Amino acid sequence: MDQMRERLLNRIRPASIAAEDAGWQQRKSSQTRQKLFEAAIDCLVEIGYSGLSIPAICTRSGVSRGALHHHFAEKIQLVAALTEYLFYKRMGRFITDYFDIMDKDSDFVTTATQLHWESLQDREYTAYFEIAIAARTDKALAEFFFPIAKRFDQIWLNEMVQHFPQWKSNLAKLQLVSDFAMSAHMGLLLNRDAFSEERMEQVQALIIRTVDAVYQEVRGTGEDGA
Repeated sequence: MDQMRERLLNRIRPASIAAEDAGWQQRKSSQTRQKLFEAAIDCLVEIGYSGLSIPAICTRSGVSRGALHHHFAEKIQLVAALTEYLFYKRMGRFITDYFDIMDKDSDFVTTATQLHWESLQDREYTAYFEIAIAARTDKALAEFFFPIAKRFDQIWLNEMVQHFPQWKSNLAKLQLVSDFAMSAHMGLLLNRDAFSEERMEQVQALIIRTVDAVYQEVRGTGEDGA
C-alpha cells in the first residue's frame, strides 16, 4: 500500500513541490513556496478569499515581497499553484485514510464516510472551499480552478477502478455515491451552526445508510473486495 500511495502521489505532485530526490536548490525553492502556501491557507481560513493579499501572505510567511514575486509574478499565479497544492494535500490524506481502513476496519462504509466528513473540516478543505466559492464569480479563478477540480476528480476515479476492480463495471454508481456524499456533507458543513447536534447526527446516519446501500449493491455483483 505504501508503494501504491507513493506512486499515485508522484503522479499528481504539482510542479511547485520538489520531489524527494530533487537537487538542493530545487528543494530550497520548494520549501519557500510551501511556506507561502501555508501562509495563504491561514489567510483563507481566518479571513476568507477577500483577505488573501500579497502583504498578508508575506507577513505571515516571513518571506519578502521580492522573494514571493520571484516565484509568482502575480497573485493569481500563486492562487493557481496553491489550488494544485491543496488538491495534492487532500489527495494524500484520502489515499492514506482510505487504504488504512481497507486494511484494518471491517465497518468500511461507516468509517470511510465519517473520515470524509472529518476531512471537510480541516484547514486545507476550508481554504479550498473559499477558493471554490470565489471562483463562482471570479472569471480569472474559474479559468484554472474548475479544470483542476475535474482533473483530480478523474484521477481519483481512475485509481478507484484500478485498485478496486468491482467498481469497474459500476463506474456510474461510484461517481453517484461519491457526488452524493460530497454534496450532502457540504450541505451539513454550511448548516452546522444552524442545525442542532441531533439533526446533524440524523443526517450523518442517513448519509451512511445511503452510501452503504449502494456499496452493498455493488458487492452483490459477485466481485470480491471492498
